[in-house]
Amino acid sequence: MGGRGSRSKRNGFSGGSAGGGRVPTNTEDFKYARLGVNRQFGYEIDKLGQNMMNEFPALRDTQIQLYTSNSNVYALGGNGTVYLNRKYFANENLERSYANDVKAGFHPKGTSAIDIVAHEYGHVAHDTIIGKYKNGDTLFGQTVKGNNVPNIIVETAANNLNKQTGSNKNAGQYASMISRYANYNPSEMIAEAFADYNANKNKARPISREIIRLMKGELQ
Repeated sequence: MGGRGSRSKRNGFSGGSAGGGRVPTNTEDFKYARLGVNRQFGYEIDKLGQNMMNEFPALRDTQIQLYTSNSNVYALGGNGTVYLNRKYFANENLERSYANDVKAGFHPKGTSAIDIVAHEYGHVAHDTIIGKYKNGDTLFGQTVKGNNVPNIIVETAANNLNKQTGSNKNAGQYASMISRYANYNPSEMIAEAFADYNANKNKARPISREIIRLMKGELQ
């Protein structure tokens, strides 16, 4: 379970990594009306879901749920579900809060609050790929072991870009080009790449586009 955290004074985020978040228990199916002041935003969320389903067919069964928590986490994603925290998504300050985070470099440039949801689809996406492989299988020429699928994806993307450009950067250095949160761990790097790509498409960072290219082949 991965989380998209709001900015904190301590370390920038309080979201957690894939497998580290708790599945919310007080959930209900996503409904526009439950967003209150952000009801119109709900239509954008629905449209984003349709776009994700069209571009990544393996995500077509992804559910969107609402939950309530006092934690500093905008949303959670994984195991086929995107969870949106009403604390933020029913708050008129969501767009402003997210924009401040982007300005501070915590999220990719060019993204907006809707890309919180795209980020969580990224977590659902890498969980879906993890589910396709067992220990000992090969993914992009590397051996799957434990929960190393996100590592394999970002390392392969970094190596591919190095070959294309003659660079010698590691995955962490490329993550820093996406956002500060992308450098948290490989799972968050993938999720931030989804946000970057959803917002910026062909103008997204090259590493984000390469991550998406690799994952598209696994999510058809």
